[in-house]
Amino acid sequence: MSNHIDAAARATKRKLDLIFGLGITALAAIVYLLTLATGVFPGQSASLMATYTGVEPMVAPIHPVWGAIVGAIGRMGTGGAGAALRLNLFSLVTAVCCVAMLYSLFSQLLFDEFDTQKVAAPIAARATVFGAAFAAAALAFSVPFWITATRLHFQVFDLFLLLALAHLLLLYIRTKALALFMLFSLLLGVSIVECAPIALFAPLFAFYIMRFWIREDDFRGYRLFLGILFALAGLSLYFLAAHNFFTHEDISLRGYGSYWDVVRQMLKDQAHIFKESIPEIGWLFPVAFVVIPWLASLAIAQRALNETRDWSFIFFHIALSIVVVATVTNTGN
Repeated sequence: MSNHIDAAARATKRKLDLIFGLGITALAAIVYLLTLATGVFPGQSASLMATYTGVEPMVAPIHPVWGAIVGAIGRMGTGGAGAALRLNLFSLVTAVCCVAMLYSLFSQLLFDEFDTQKVAAPIAARATVFGAAFAAAALAFSVPFWITATRLHFQVFDLFLLLALAHLLLLYIRTKALALFMLFSLLLGVSIVECAPIALFAPLFAFYIMRFWIREDDFRGYRLFLGILFALAGLSLYFLAAHNFFTHEDISLRGYGSYWDVVRQMLKDQAHIFKESIPEIGWLFPVAFVVIPWLASLAIAQRALNETRDWSFIFFHIALSIVVVATVTNTGN
């Protein structure tokens, strides 16, 4: 009976996902197209465009993957306004992918928390879709993300990498395919080189994987070794990016004396970016509004979502709703 209910719930959810998932993604794409910068946008976007298309010299080998893609797109077809439009469209496409991936991620995670023996299948499906749609819409139409989606910026590509990592991890947990785990580990290393703050998520990913292995009684030393090995292989991008910069760029602009000077400076720059991602003043706000609610949700989500009749859970839902609305609407600023 439970299999039948579970199958019915998943069938209902698939239909709703097609409507709401594709709907939110399509709406975001239309809004971004209507507000897309059709040429070079002043500020950081213009500076990035000039640097990574070769108009201005590069002084440091940062964002190597994103930079290689931007350089390749910039060299396609005509230059000038045509190149600027193509690069802005690259950000748009990446942003639309992020919206779709975030919806899919929340849809999977939320649905897995429901027990269809306790909650009616249509209710579980609707609650899951509503939560995923809200998360995707909050991302799609938040002002910072909207800005990066409509002109050339690297931040939207960084988020794309993070969401790709989360999807790979979930896919590995569902299939237990060793190849997926190795691919995840490799991409994690590459992503840390590309965006240093992603290293903050590495302990979270490690915790999630270890919890899965222990729960399934499936911990294997060789698998952990392979994961570390492939992550180090991904981190070797530091050396490849430094070598490419040393051999093709003007190293005199920043006073580099050798290849290892480039590597050291690259690591220093990454450490600085990592440090800047953690605020020295006001760090309590992200902890209070992100970390603590996430930990609380992780601890009791399954009980709270499965019709447990308890006043404490009702107050918990109300408190989290207030936090979410305050965060999304940027209350207090």
